[in-house]
Amino acid sequence: MVSKARQLAQSASVPEGRKNIIFNGAMQVAQRGASLTGQTAVNDIFTVDRFNTEINGPTSFDIARVTDSPDEFSYSLKVTSNGAFSASESQYIIPFEQRFEGQDLQHLLYGTSSAKSFTLSFHIKSTKTGTYVVEARHESTAGQVRRQCQSYTISSANTWEKKTITFSGDTNDDIENNNAVQFNLFWWMIAGSNFTSGTLATSWEDSNTANRAVGVASSSADDDSWQITGVQMEVGSVATEFEHRSFGQELALCQRYYHRQVRTDTTDASDPSRFNNTAGIYLGLAQITGATTGFLSINMPTTMRTTPTISQTEVPDISVFPGSNIVLTAFSIVGHEMHNLIFVSLAFASGGTANDAARVFINTVGSFVDFDAEL
Repeated sequence: MVSKARQLAQSASVPEGRKNIIFNGAMQVAQRGASLTGQTAVNDIFTVDRFNTEINGPTSFDIARVTDSPDEFSYSLKVTSNGAFSASESQYIIPFEQRFEGQDLQHLLYGTSSAKSFTLSFHIKSTKTGTYVVEARHESTAGQVRRQCQSYTISSANTWEKKTITFSGDTNDDIENNNAVQFNLFWWMIAGSNFTSGTLATSWEDSNTANRAVGVASSSADDDSWQITGVQMEVGSVATEFEHRSFGQELALCQRYYHRQVRTDTTDASDPSRFNNTAGIYLGLAQITGATTGFLSINMPTTMRTTPTISQTEVPDISVFPGSNIVLTAFSIVGHEMHNLIFVSLAFASGGTANDAARVFINTVGSFVDFDAEL
């Protein structure tokens, strides 16, 4: 039974609207795929949307979304070490990281006397017990990097444990109000002495590398793994129940940063019915501007953070169909309108007729086009 006092404290700490500042905290969305193996020296998002894996070390790692999770959740994000790892001074393993736009955290009131604390809660599981650290980092408008770090303990190997950590507000320096990365959360798991030789920065301070991961182990064994899910960041000093958002809500939040169009069906390319399905194979209607050139506008499902970069499995996997099939030789973004309407230049060897309209589609099962505006 939750006490009346706790209920009041919880309700006072919960803002109206979206409570959880974390994106995809239940690991529902994995547009890039469910797993990737043998990764080395990485700093990117590989499986679960919005969660980076940052590793500087000689060992390779497997990164996967798995169904092993606490009862309340369907998935967790798992990072597994391939081989033993002993970190040199500058090496580390940060299997989980999330980045935030500065404009999304203005309500924390950093840089003022009313700066707000926030509470981070998450479920964690590891083969390796011991002390771990979560680091919060932000940049001030003057460009100064500020950090606060809090430690926690994993007590039992291979057991899900829930952790709750509160970070105080930074009254000294504000967060820039823009769409660039201005705030990070890092989950430190292994760290070399460059990051552990000082005193843990348990209150906000100007950047000091030696104070970032004090107490964290410097080595791991083969097949050591770390898993996380149910990640929630909320204003105040009280951890409330996890805010479960629908898959559609979470997907839309993630698509601001990354969107993949992938062909998953096997309908014949010349069959008109293929343009009525929802497999994501139809990219749009193009204008042919000459024998070897064309122009395509693509509507994004939501407004992206900035003009995205575009990439694809292979350019020939994208075809133009103005009556006969034309295979592309080049496919590149040439402009944007409000970051939700993307203009793409098309090039092909021959076969175009100026002012013709043409359908553009992904012609190979499993092929995709990526639009990336990540922080």
